[in-house]
Amino acid sequence: MVKTFMQQHNLQKPKEVWLQNISEILDTPHEEVGNNQKIFSIDREDYKQRMIDCFLIIWQAGENDEFIITSNGFGIFEGVSGNMFGAFPFQYAFHSFYVISPKLVLVLCPTVFRKEVGADELYRFFGGQRSIFENVPHPGATPNYVSTGNSSRSKPKNEHSHSKFDATDPFDLRSRAFDMTLNSMGIERQWNDTFTFSFVKLDSATVHLVNYILLNETKPDLVLTFLSRPYLYKTIAKYHKKVGVQHDFSNLKKKLFIALNRTHKDDLHLRKNIPTGQTYSWNVRETNSES
Repeated sequence: MVKTFMQQHNLQKPKEVWLQNISEILDTPHEEVGNNQKIFSIDREDYKQRMIDCFLIIWQAGENDEFIITSNGFGIFEGVSGNMFGAFPFQYAFHSFYVISPKLVLVLCPTVFRKEVGADELYRFFGGQRSIFENVPHPGATPNYVSTGNSSRSKPKNEHSHSKFDATDPFDLRSRAFDMTLNSMGIERQWNDTFTFSFVKLDSATVHLVNYILLNETKPDLVLTFLSRPYLYKTIAKYHKKVGVQHDFSNLKKKLFIALNRTHKDDLHLRKNIPTGQTYSWNVRETNSES
């Protein structure tokens, strides 16, 4: 499939398929992505599936916690995997994580995790396997529909969707059903509707659980971004205590231990040499030791 797509669009490398997908998704109106033939078919279907079946939540680390960022962690997921009917491999994401800062992670999850829906049927389908984050709040965004009238009166001409309805497409059918539900309440979707997202502040145990997933899926060429050495040390120490860990970060932990103790000794030395009765303001900036 990929080779055929590359030939059709005069692409030389598989990487160019990915780059073209990204470019087209960014440049294409949301409603028309599913019909853009310049996007690889599997990625178009994946986009539509996420558009219809998933919702976004925002998790926030507490004052004394932080998320780490790994080179392959953007979009990593927690869920189930196996073989459907004993033959077809599959993966199903309960939560997909997108760490955007040491304090914030965007989480994409199926609509069954909304409180008013419930995931029990999904769990039964997967033989009782449950999400390790099922008890974390999953508040949906609060919509503000700007008008209950004809959308054409307030929508700019270039904002109209030109995507065609396909009665054989389950995603189009669900989208049409959603619109009909809104219409029955006198609401019609418009380009300038707004959605308000709340931040869910996580406890320390949940933050460490997210970091555990990120560390567990790292590759040998790991690039790790973190905010503070003490917290990274604590994160690795907690990771090693988990059941089912895939990696040994003992060398990194040792380096952090040495660096933290050296900093502590230097700090004590500076304090001993401050004359009694005098105070100083220290401007500390951590720099790359190799520079």
